Amino acid sequence: ANFNLDFEFPLSGIGLKKENGHVLIGYLVKNSAAYSQGIREGDRIISINGKTGNIATYKRLLQEEGKEVTLKVIDIHENVKIIKIKLKNLL
Repeated sequence: ANFNLDFEFPLSGIGLKKENGHVLIGYLVKNSAAYSQGIREGDRIISINGKTGNIATYKRLLQEEGKEVTLKVIDIHENVKIIKIKLKNLL
């Protein structure tokens, strides 16, 4: 397992990874809000709360417990998806 990307998943259910200069969903908890709203491993993050940034910025935005965040992603079929999830402890 790639543990260096999993430290942020207890709130969002999402683990991030960097690939070819993009930030992707590298890991997803199956019972998370993000998964139930159609986010999948391999989706590329365009923005979180309207902010574009690097993997560190996105991880920080996904760690604010109790906040609602808006994720804009592009899936492997180039479809843009926009979802809102509330960051809560999944453990």
